[in-house]
Amino acid sequence: MGKWYSLAKASTCPYWLKQKGDSAVGTLLLDKQTSANTISVTKTKSRQGICKQSSDEYQLRQTPGRFQYYFSPCDADVDMYVVDTDYDGYALVVEHKHKHNSDKIILFVSLYGRTPVLPEASMETFRRVVTEQGMTEDHIGIQKNKGECSPGDVVIPDKPDTPDTP
Repeated sequence: MGKWYSLAKASTCPYWLKQKGDSAVGTLLLDKQTSANTISVTKTKSRQGICKQSSDEYQLRQTPGRFQYYFSPCDADVDMYVVDTDYDGYALVVEHKHKHNSDKIILFVSLYGRTPVLPEASMETFRRVVTEQGMTEDHIGIQKNKGECSPGDVVIPDKPDTPDTP
């Protein structure tokens, strides 16, 4: 539970692979609900220059560390599970997105941390899990730490340095 930072992802999703270079560190707030089987998840991240926030409810499964939720933008049920964590520093999560009306399954592996800094030992474990899931370095995107944002903030892209003109 509590606050986590999204630090790195790997995926087989063609859309995500095109966008991975512009990805910024986002936050997740996990809060156990009064229902013993539900976790509230609030995600905040900069996407296409605007800070956006979304909320989901994850349903706990029988197996500890396993969750399920519905992802409406892709019309998909998501089965996710924690592969490795130390609870205080990092967590590695694998997600299988099963699109409705399709046999297609999209795979994500995510590295979350309690701070926005990427610990090297956690990154090594992340790369190992990505490989175990059948993906390569080309599937990996490292989120850029651009600081936290608030919903609705407009993020101005960095401009290259230009020489002063007289």
